[in-house]
Amino acid sequence: LIGITDVDPLTFDLLFERFLNPERVSMPDFDIDFADNRRDEAIEYVREKYGDDHTAQIITFGTMAARAVIRDVGRALDMSYGEVDSVAKLIPKELNITLEDALKNKEFHEKYASSHDIRKLVDISRALEGMPRHASTHAAGVVITERPLSELVPLARNNGITVTQFDMNTVAELGLLKFDFLAIRYLTVIDSCEKLIKAKDPSFSLSDIRLDDKATYQVISKGDTDGVFQLESPGMKQMLQQLKPESIDDIIAAIALFRPGPMSSIPKYIEARHKGGEVEYPSPLLKPILDSTYGCIVYQEQVMQIFCSVAGYSLGHADIVRRAISKKHADELMREKDAFIDGAESHGMARADAEKLFKDIEDFAKYAFNKSHAVVYAVTSYRTAYLKTHYKVEYNCALITSVLSSTDKICEYLADCRKKGIAVLPPDVNNSRTDFSAENGAIRFGLAALKNVGVAFIDQLVAERESGGEFKSFDDFFSRMEKHGLNKRQAETLIKAGALDCLGVYRSRMLAVFEQLLDHRGSSDKMEGQLDFFSAMDADELSVPETAFPEIPEFTTAEKLKMEKEVSGMYLSVHILDDYKENIKALSPASVSSILKAFGDEGTEEYRENQTVCICASVLSRSDKNTKSGERMSFVTVEDGTGEIELIVFPKIFALYSHLLTVDSPVALVGKISIKDDEAPKLILNEGVFLSHDGKAPSYPPSMQPKVKEKEKGEMKLYLRVPSLDSEEFSRVSAFLSIFSGIVPVVVYDAKTKKPSALKGSGASVNSFTVKELQEMLGEENVVIK
Repeated sequence: LIGITDVDPLTFDLLFERFLNPERVSMPDFDIDFADNRRDEAIEYVREKYGDDHTAQIITFGTMAARAVIRDVGRALDMSYGEVDSVAKLIPKELNITLEDALKNKEFHEKYASSHDIRKLVDISRALEGMPRHASTHAAGVVITERPLSELVPLARNNGITVTQFDMNTVAELGLLKFDFLAIRYLTVIDSCEKLIKAKDPSFSLSDIRLDDKATYQVISKGDTDGVFQLESPGMKQMLQQLKPESIDDIIAAIALFRPGPMSSIPKYIEARHKGGEVEYPSPLLKPILDSTYGCIVYQEQVMQIFCSVAGYSLGHADIVRRAISKKHADELMREKDAFIDGAESHGMARADAEKLFKDIEDFAKYAFNKSHAVVYAVTSYRTAYLKTHYKVEYNCALITSVLSSTDKICEYLADCRKKGIAVLPPDVNNSRTDFSAENGAIRFGLAALKNVGVAFIDQLVAERESGGEFKSFDDFFSRMEKHGLNKRQAETLIKAGALDCLGVYRSRMLAVFEQLLDHRGSSDKMEGQLDFFSAMDADELSVPETAFPEIPEFTTAEKLKMEKEVSGMYLSVHILDDYKENIKALSPASVSSILKAFGDEGTEEYRENQTVCICASVLSRSDKNTKSGERMSFVTVEDGTGEIELIVFPKIFALYSHLLTVDSPVALVGKISIKDDEAPKLILNEGVFLSHDGKAPSYPPSMQPKVKEKEKGEMKLYLRVPSLDSEEFSRVSAFLSIFSGIVPVVVYDAKTKKPSALKGSGASVNSFTVKELQEMLGEENVVIK
């Protein structure tokens, strides 16, 4: 894996010529990680160098997976959404699960047998499952050949791009060279941060930082890793708090361990690292291979070494096994089982131990890193953590700039900055730059995050300010920027955002005259070559009257905030909830962003479907509807500074709380999380109340906070069935939950004595990751949440 922040033609040429050499050893896959803003340029360079006849992107086929095929077939059969949804939701959320596997699940099988229509739905879906659903272009895959592509693979055109008609696996099997130009946002973040630091310290160089900085490891060990590459998921944070890394080797191991394959080894690794002592091995041949990782298989290279040293494989044969693991080809790995066990036995290992070792390798192969990959990731992780530790403002500026297309992420990162005492300054035409920038220990809002302004215009604004000095007045700004194409929409956005407040005029007055001013200036522009009486006069002799503003009052704070939200998607000067901070703190509410994260790609937060939560938010919008029975209900959008979420307010609750749900109202709300596939989480409202201003006694119902906490703790329990309390399974589960602890009580059922007992110590963190891992350890039927 190579990390490159700029396109380097020499590097490309060396790599490509090396692998295109006819004498080369077959090596069809090669990954290159680029900063986001360089990937397209890299692909274009390849096309220009080798020509369209020798390069093409790879086509991908979307297959009909279990849940998707149920929904597609349900639509084709004209079944109701609710009926189809109830079937799809019963399919266990497991990687690569099939409908055949799902039918082994008791609830799904009962649903299947419950009616003729559902049986028909599932049977047709089983026939179609796995077939291509659609074709698209691989986002990063590029094939490069020494002969014209048309001589080697069938081609097609997809949205103007030449693509192969074979998918990536077939292309690789043919022995063709396939490059994946991946995009890592954090390479852009690092590069941008380094430039910001160099602006005040030209001698700074990221390559000079030491890899043994204690302050950086302290931040990582605390789990304070939001915005740190590879280390920001909740599960990873918990592991880091247990592991307490002290060196780059610890981070390398952590990144490699936190994968589905070696995940079960985490407790053993952490315990051995902290306690030390000798690790027992079934064969002395394993000690030099696994000693550095405390007896745990962590890297693909270790598997290669085991196959060579323990089973007598050649390096070439062992690399075939490693590639089967890296490509997740379980069938290829299983074909090696007998040869491995026979080879290990011939090298002095007991057959039972060899079988167990192969089983460990099989589990490891579900998803595992090679060490070189983990090293590059770990160095990138360390560098981001170092910058976050020692250059907080510059790093957060770069981090926020990297997510300009996502208002939710900007809000989330800005809220985190404010929590940590980093001031966020509003947009300002005399101080802001295109991107977020560092200013006297604070973050200055970047103008590119505003809607309807445009990066090209902002770049011109900054250039004009740097060449001609600060804008001194409203008229000065308009006269200087009209030559750069300032239009009404851009002017309105800048005024509403408060970016022209520095010119000393109320926003209300600027909004009252800006259109007339632009119209007047536009109509008075001289035609090319036109002369008038004033053409012969010097500029000093001209007296241009200043704009006359109407004597009207300034907007209220609420009106300003509403306009800021309109043009930026967030509140810029203050937040509606700022006056309620102390009383919000007393409620310990969930943040909207954490709820949304729980059901996003990571899915590792402390929230689940139907969980009751409390949030404190302001109302953005409301849409009332009539039910079929004529009762009123409502759909309300609220936000808390970290994100937005929709409330569903059913008739009975609507009658009780509709008076609270007016636009801009600051409210505390209690509701249940509702989830539908392919939709963002929603809250079904149960209870609500106006927030109390700081300094005033809270008027919240006394039951609100205790009620929420009781439900979080008492509404759900995790039940685990183990062979016995002295079994290996129980030991592994206990160690695992000591790391991924949480608020949910755990009840362990001893199958030997047939007695349940509460797990001593803390409860469990229940989320998709922990549940899946527990199911892997104990079997799906032995993990129940009620």
